[in-house]
Amino acid sequence: MKTKLVIHDLKIPVSIGVHEWEKQIKQELIFNLELEYNAEKAMQTDDVQFALDYTVIGKLMNQVCERKHFELIEHLAHELQSEISTYCLHGKLDVFKADVIPSAKGVSFICEW
Repeated sequence: MKTKLVIHDLKIPVSIGVHEWEKQIKQELIFNLELEYNAEKAMQTDDVQFALDYTVIGKLMNQVCERKHFELIEHLAHELQSEISTYCLHGKLDVFKADVIPSAKGVSFICEW
C-alpha cells in the first residue's frame, strides 16, 4: 500500500531574496509537502510511534528557514529536502513565493526525491 502524509499551505516567514531590500525583511513563503512512508502499522494499531509526526516535520522546516538568509528558493528547497529526507525516502516539496512578478500570483520551486 502506498501512503503519504501531506502538509498543506504551511506559512513560514523567511529571510530570502537577492535584492538588498529583501535582505532587510522576512517574506512569508508557503510550503506544500508530500511525504511517502509506510503507514500500515500506524493504520492498524492506532499507535503514534508508527506514524510520521507532522509536528516534528513542521518544527524542522521552521528551524531550517530561520538558520540564515537564503538568496534563492532553490537553495532553501535543497536545505529542507536534505533535512526532511532523513524521515522518508520519497517526497515532494513545493516552495511558493508570492508577488515576485507583477502579472503573476507568484512563483514556485518544486523538488522531488
